[in-house]
Amino acid sequence: VLSAVIWLPMLFGSDSLYTWSNAMFSEAHPENPVHSAHHLIHEKTGYLNPAFFAIRIVLYFAVWIGLSRFFFKLSTAQDETGDEALTAKMKKVSAPAMIVFAFSVAFAGFDLLMSIEPEWFSTMFGVY
Repeated sequence: VLSAVIWLPMLFGSDSLYTWSNAMFSEAHPENPVHSAHHLIHEKTGYLNPAFFAIRIVLYFAVWIGLSRFFFKLSTAQDETGDEALTAKMKKVSAPAMIVFAFSVAFAGFDLLMSIEPEWFSTMFGVY
């Protein structure tokens, strides 16, 4: 819900945070003089467009919510029943879940922060 203040205005045409979300950079307006001045943004329109950006953000949150619900459900069930099999199941899933979580956080950080300045490049940003 808190992330909606970031991506919801963009979906409705505001370019105050993400300048690439403005329609002047779209394929529909190649005659716009600003379009040619921002060649890099034009080249990234397949990746930097409001619909695809929103889909990626929703996917990140779906992964995070799904993982948290999975572990919360099993943890509370294990607290109630004392079943050791539930603990074993959480241990089995935790390592792959940690990898999925790490990649999703890295990609979300890349999307949310590096997309603010679309002409900036960094090959080490995900590592940081």
